[in-house]
Amino acid sequence: MRRVRSLCVLLLLVAAGGLGGVVPTIAQVEPRADEILRAMGAYLASAEEFRFHAEISYDTFSAQGQELQYGGRADISARRPDRLHVEYDGDEGYVYGLYVGRGF
Repeated sequence: MRRVRSLCVLLLLVAAGGLGGVVPTIAQVEPRADEILRAMGAYLASAEEFRFHAEISYDTFSAQGQELQYGGRADISARRPDRLHVEYDGDEGYVYGLYVGRGF
């Protein structure tokens, strides 16, 4: 459940533009890919509202060393400056979040 919450927090930050100018360090990024991602980020930063659906999968290891694969679906919608809706349904649980200007 902790991974699900962490994933939802990351999705919320990305959706709300909360990561600002923080960009992970990557050894080599193709210039065209960088250009496309920066254009997408600029577009989302300027949008008054947007929504997206994500199909998510990730791998982890059990305590015994067995590789496990989890997945889920997330629906995110945002309307600036004070509305955010997140719904995540996956193998490790269900999370629903609604921000309406005061708190979740």
